[in-house]
Amino acid sequence: MPHLFKVTATLVCIVASTSCQATATDDSNLIKVGVALPLSGTFADNGERHRAAIQMAFEDLEAAGKVKGKLIRAVVIDCGDKMATAQERLDAALGPWDAPTQRVRAIISSTTACHEASAAYALQQKTPHLEVSSGSDDDELSEYVVKAPATLDSSYDLQIRGLCRAEATMTPSFLVSRPDMRKIAVLRGGHPHDLTHTSTLRRELGTSSFASQGGILANDNDIVVPNDGPFSEGIQAVIALNPDTLYFHLNGDTRNLNFLAELKRLNFQGKIVTCGMIRKPIVLDPVSPGIIDYLGGKLFFMMRGPVGGAHLDGFKANYLAYYGKDADTFAPSAYDAAMLVGLALQAEAGSDGASLRDAILAVASRGETASYGEVVKALDLIKQGTDVNYDGASGTLDFHQDLTVPSKYYIDQVKYDATTQKGSFSSLPSPVVLK
Repeated sequence: MPHLFKVTATLVCIVASTSCQATATDDSNLIKVGVALPLSGTFADNGERHRAAIQMAFEDLEAAGKVKGKLIRAVVIDCGDKMATAQERLDAALGPWDAPTQRVRAIISSTTACHEASAAYALQQKTPHLEVSSGSDDDELSEYVVKAPATLDSSYDLQIRGLCRAEATMTPSFLVSRPDMRKIAVLRGGHPHDLTHTSTLRRELGTSSFASQGGILANDNDIVVPNDGPFSEGIQAVIALNPDTLYFHLNGDTRNLNFLAELKRLNFQGKIVTCGMIRKPIVLDPVSPGIIDYLGGKLFFMMRGPVGGAHLDGFKANYLAYYGKDADTFAPSAYDAAMLVGLALQAEAGSDGASLRDAILAVASRGETASYGEVVKALDLIKQGTDVNYDGASGTLDFHQDLTVPSKYYIDQVKYDATTQKGSFSSLPSPVVLK
């Protein structure tokens, strides 16, 4: 269905660091959903793309007959690209978690900084939280800014993508298949997410044929750098090992970008392998940050993506018509997160967080199938008392026990054309679907 991109006061309220102002529409006719996105800073372009996908879903719900006769309004918090900024702006928009000034029924977030702030906030309020990009494990929540982590119920944190940890599991099989990657240096930041990746890499390589094929790990213990830098000392330690390949992991999108820039400055000559956090359009910009000429042919990463199919193709076409830009890899999940919230609001048995959480899980996995583009059918079935199984733009959304959904895992390589000074991401063969 075609759309015309617009922001309406009755549907969306954008929040930076101040509380949302009243709109022309009576709040009694609104259902508010928090949306924590990086609308400024390094990944503002991704934040805007995800905002468009979320609004697209809410407008589809409105066009299909509304949810309980009401509009869904996204209370949008610009989290920037740093945890401290995200926490400050979340509190300014919604109030402290234990004394909220503006209540939202659910929170949708994308990118690491927004996830770290909004997941902690949502779980303390027992409000469903749907994350569409960071892939952080629930075990890491205790490291975020929370006052009482022991009391948190992680069942409220729903991942609308597979977790990053599967990327780490894939990496060793990729290294085994590459005869040009036989001496691997391992570097990480100090975040638990970083340790999970490198410990998984070491464990999986140890049980593979890597050693029997002449492969070695250049350092017995990880080289550890501060997550926010400086990185130079760690990179120089890597260079001294003379590896043909560096595997690194730094939690946080901006940190990855800064680290890659430092690798270029110090002229690390080997191949580079990491997770999918760096798959952002900004990496390809030849001017700022200006690292694509260095990364071309050198950088490989394990990536999570939607399972795909005809529904994904349809979404991409509709999204382009709606927003005027191509969807990034996370936009389908952002749309699906918003649609799940809308359908669950119609289906919930009560009006508290637990009721909405249970309804989200239900409309994602059981009942009569209603696919992407069949919003009218889905709402009508729910209104008639029929259970709905929503298959989204990103594919099936049947939640696993760890509250993630099926995803495709694949390997991308960064390429660079010196003649045109343009970079690109190119997928290598044999993606793996984890159902």
